[in-house]
Amino acid sequence: MGQETFRSNKISVVELDDSSNSLVLRHTLDHSFPATKVQFTPDGQSYYDLMGTTSDALRIFRISNEGKMTLLDTLHSSANLGYSGPYSSMDWNTYDPTIIGVSSNDSTCLIWQLETSQCVTISKAKVKSHLISNDKSVNEIGFMSKDTFVTASDDGSIRQFDIRDMKSSTILYDGGTEKTPLVRVQTNKKDGNLLGVLGSHSNKILIIDVRKPDRVYKTCVNPNAEINSIAWSPANKQLICSGSSDNQALIWQVKDELAEGTSTKTYNANAEISNVQWGPRHPQWISITFDKSVEILRV
Repeated sequence: MGQETFRSNKISVVELDDSSNSLVLRHTLDHSFPATKVQFTPDGQSYYDLMGTTSDALRIFRISNEGKMTLLDTLHSSANLGYSGPYSSMDWNTYDPTIIGVSSNDSTCLIWQLETSQCVTISKAKVKSHLISNDKSVNEIGFMSKDTFVTASDDGSIRQFDIRDMKSSTILYDGGTEKTPLVRVQTNKKDGNLLGVLGSHSNKILIIDVRKPDRVYKTCVNPNAEINSIAWSPANKQLICSGSSDNQALIWQVKDELAEGTSTKTYNANAEISNVQWGPRHPQWISITFDKSVEILRV
């Protein structure tokens, strides 16, 4: 386990030092507003790493081999230049790393097409698609394939879109009569039919099977606390991790033969866990954030 402590409105690059089993701070930059999402490019073939952040804009950074960040571009859409609220989230398309999806509090989504040169400096970026996707704020976006993505919204719905035809969408889940705002949707990279969904102030993860729209396939219930964040395993389609207000990180198993998800592993942090991420390139590691700290846990 490694740990590092951070300050407000900063973004930092840290690296795990295997010899000391600790996190080493490589570089820190000011970030004008709190970042709602930070994500590295899924393109492992690039000479440089790229990183995206969302807040008042979509920002693209280049990360050197030494961990230094260089801002390449700050992207706003001409379709909503008057919008002053934050972009709520982003997702970098695993299947086509030139595409980034951004969700917004003004009920819209932006699909950016990034054009790069050989030295991986962004020469142009354009809005590939811009749509009013939901009736209320869109809280998260996630790609299911090269051309399809899903959104979670304050209107209580999970919707699926195809960027080749943005005139319509498929409602995969509409929240029933309660219409609880949905704050998280996580796509399962090992099983494209499964989604993990989290409602506002909820103590349960909803597992949705897109082949059976508008019904909950399974639930993972924490009887003691609200769940703040979820992340699927990049290596096992039956495992999903959660971070909750009782300081616990839990790994849940969602086997076909089990009626409900069951927790199999538990870690107790020193404060309420606000975010969990399961490393796509290194599935043996899970990172968690709490208070002003980040820890990396070995699975």
